[in-house]
Amino acid sequence: MRTVACVSIFLLSLGVVMGREEESRAPQDQPQLDGSNTLPNAGFELDGNADGRPDAWRSGDWQTGSKVAWEKQSAHSGEASVRIDCATGQQRGSFSLRPAVGPGPWLFEAWYRTEHIEAEANKGPVARLIASDGEGAQCGVFQACGEPTDGQWRKAVLSFELPDGARHINLDLFNFFAKGTVWWDDVSLRFDVAEVQRREERRRVESERVKEAAAISGPLAEAVEKLPETTAEEKLKKAVLQWGIEDATASIEAGLGTSAKDVLTDVQDHLAKTIGRRVAPPKELLAPVHDFGNNPYAQGLLGRVRSLLNSKTLYKKGDEGYRQIGNAWTFSSMGNSLYVGAWGLCCPDSPHAADPGLLVGVLRLMQAVFQNHRDGDFNPGREAVYGSDANINRFTFVPTFEAYLLLSAAYPDLVLPSKRAEWLASAKAAAEFQIESYGVRAGNEPPECYYANMDVHYMLMLELASRMLDSPRYHEEAERFCKLAADVLYSDGAFSYIGFQNECFVYHEINVALLARYWQLTGSQLAKDTVVKSRPYYPYNVEPGGVPEYYTDCFWKHYWSDASPIGPEIVAGLTGCAQNRRVAKDELRWEKPDSYYAVYAAALYRPDIQDEPLPDQFLIYDRNIEGPRGRFGRWSFAGTTRRFGEGQQGKDTFVGGMVVDEPARRYPLNAALQVVTSQYRLEPRKASEGNCSRWRECRYLSQDERNTATIGGDFAALTTRYRIQNVAWGGKSTLTDWAGNQQWILTPQRLVGVLEIEPLSDQEAYSIHGRIRFGIRKEIDRKDASCFQYGALVCRLHEHNYADVITEKSETFYIDKPEKYRSTEIVLRDKAGIATDEQKPTTYAKGTRQFFTLEVRPDWCAAAEHVRRIATPEGLRGLEVRADGGWMLLVHNPTEAALAFEAELPWAAGPLLLHTGGSHAPAPKPYEAAGGKVKLDVPAHSHLVLENRGTGK
Repeated sequence: MRTVACVSIFLLSLGVVMGREEESRAPQDQPQLDGSNTLPNAGFELDGNADGRPDAWRSGDWQTGSKVAWEKQSAHSGEASVRIDCATGQQRGSFSLRPAVGPGPWLFEAWYRTEHIEAEANKGPVARLIASDGEGAQCGVFQACGEPTDGQWRKAVLSFELPDGARHINLDLFNFFAKGTVWWDDVSLRFDVAEVQRREERRRVESERVKEAAAISGPLAEAVEKLPETTAEEKLKKAVLQWGIEDATASIEAGLGTSAKDVLTDVQDHLAKTIGRRVAPPKELLAPVHDFGNNPYAQGLLGRVRSLLNSKTLYKKGDEGYRQIGNAWTFSSMGNSLYVGAWGLCCPDSPHAADPGLLVGVLRLMQAVFQNHRDGDFNPGREAVYGSDANINRFTFVPTFEAYLLLSAAYPDLVLPSKRAEWLASAKAAAEFQIESYGVRAGNEPPECYYANMDVHYMLMLELASRMLDSPRYHEEAERFCKLAADVLYSDGAFSYIGFQNECFVYHEINVALLARYWQLTGSQLAKDTVVKSRPYYPYNVEPGGVPEYYTDCFWKHYWSDASPIGPEIVAGLTGCAQNRRVAKDELRWEKPDSYYAVYAAALYRPDIQDEPLPDQFLIYDRNIEGPRGRFGRWSFAGTTRRFGEGQQGKDTFVGGMVVDEPARRYPLNAALQVVTSQYRLEPRKASEGNCSRWRECRYLSQDERNTATIGGDFAALTTRYRIQNVAWGGKSTLTDWAGNQQWILTPQRLVGVLEIEPLSDQEAYSIHGRIRFGIRKEIDRKDASCFQYGALVCRLHEHNYADVITEKSETFYIDKPEKYRSTEIVLRDKAGIATDEQKPTTYAKGTRQFFTLEVRPDWCAAAEHVRRIATPEGLRGLEVRADGGWMLLVHNPTEAALAFEAELPWAAGPLLLHTGGSHAPAPKPYEAAGGKVKLDVPAHSHLVLENRGTGK
């Protein structure tokens, strides 16, 4: 679970102190529930064993090199405090305790000061409290994040609620990834007795009101039952008042007497009123739907509307109601159905317009969403797929706010006054939580401020909130994040994923859908222009039949799933693009979209656009990925050289390719070359876990890359020299003392590459492997010792110095478990790793190099006649290839200084063309090699390509 609690920071004078030091005590197994400080040695005064460290506290540098100290030079009270020094923003250190706690309200307080702090939001002085249950499972995370204080002491105050089952708190007082110094002193963690007393008083009052509500509920229900149901308005009136009785009954059962009485008062007040008349909503809230009966998005949405109509789920209230929904991701689906249901209720063309049963379903979901978060967060006390996910809140509140605004506009008197007040208060808490927990990202320096698909969610959520709560401040927030999303639109139509990463395909739909919606709501020209400029993306990234590529996206986002028609449909609707229409039309053969994004697509659907075939027979420089992209019928490929930034997660592959079948079925992927890389193993291989922990146990991701890409007309070249990284999130990846080189030639017939890995000093590892991953859901057919076929893709190993080659199942998504494996790898294994079964480390001497040369091609293309690896003593690397009647020489200089390549090549006697590395459009120059003697001056970290198009021998 992840809960971010609000933090209050107060600046007080140095003369204010917390009193004398409490008597030290060892951590107890039983929590202190009397309001006393549960932390021993809370002022760091005691050092009973004279070891220079405060009694009871642990300290550590988290293996980052920070300095932690107990000192008597600076204190808030008494004589001592603790200090954490970080020399860089890559370090952290802490002092820690693990006190016993119990469920209920708690109050944390601590004094801190800083000097010379250079910190982003939520970095530097951070107190983190992780709650765990009796089994050690995490059940809550709370943080108090301070700010630089210029040497003054400040007080951090944090109130939070622990769930049932909470037994311990892991408290860490950090300098959290901020250059500079943080001091902590006078720390307390107390059970909030005053809050318990306040709650008891509220329970007493609520109990009295429950009795009052129960006394009037029955007669009111009888009166509602007698209401007429002749007209549509009367049916809606009766439905909303019956739901009011249902809601009040749930409140009574949960002991929420005030809420029950308020709703019953509304029901009483509306008995004699005429309500339920539809008002035409503003166009920006309910855009007209073109050709409703044939609109595939409208028709798909009706399926979800019918599901909501048929739902019999009732949601309880109070603690029992909160526990009723155990998985936080459920709320995303609920929000989705809520908005689609409201659309089906309010859209005049819907066959379920003004349906009283649908109204009740919408109201039930609205109440369930608004009552079941904790100060704007659905995660506390619940599970999610990977523990918790803050994005769930935005995924849920965007469609929920849409539904509220639409229902309130179309049927303003069907939202009972007490419910309107309750829901708007809930919405305000959610919006404020977003500003506190996510809006702060905008203050970070690039690339830390960019997260496009969540930025557009935040943008739209805050814009909707500004309309619900009449808040110009929220609109300003929305505008700020619209600008952030526009800033990371790359030149050929992709957005970044996070920071300056390549886009992950599935999120492009989110970006264009929510930006288009923002334009509909606000008229923002920036939002519309951003969607329009994205026009090239889908036609070049989705193969005919609807197969997107995933080899150029982030290493942790290799989903390899099908496309959706919604994104390209929206782009087509705003641009008239026939090729985007083709992508959408292909997918509509198999899918009837029913997510709330389809509401946006339905309004922009333009059946008058005649689709056209996607681009084919091209080899271009794709500025989105900063590398080559080619498509030749059913065979396509790409390579990326985009650098993601210092400390960011690196690439697991630079190149990939795929073959698709004729589009006679959904997702007609035949085979994909998903990953080609070299790795070393940092930990013993765990047979029971398979490879699902590879990203933790092995090192293979790139950092500090020196990349060059060249487009040569009917070929492309890509080379790289990189360091291998220790991957970490949030820009905290660090360099290992290992490096890799790669050289690639990409053509309409094949991909040919050389990969090399080496330690830069003597290094211990459990193995070195070369890995070639294919997907999905096929078996590798091994033709001989060096030739393999996977579907329609053929792979040949031309040269290598590994000890053997095996094949094995592997992950597709980076944390797949073995039972979920959809891919298969060709694995080249080194001698030492085989000898120890990867259970004991081997020292690999500086200069040890493992390499392999491979060719991957569609099975309808002829194999290359000759492939030779180039490796000179000076450090040049490259490839010599003969294929399709011509010769090609790629020479890569991965060193820091220019080097000369000299060789006598028989095929170089004829007319030659020389391509300079880094040219993004064909720009060959004639080259003469007298007698076949070639001399090339290759710049540092670049390459040259020499080509003989068919006259050589």
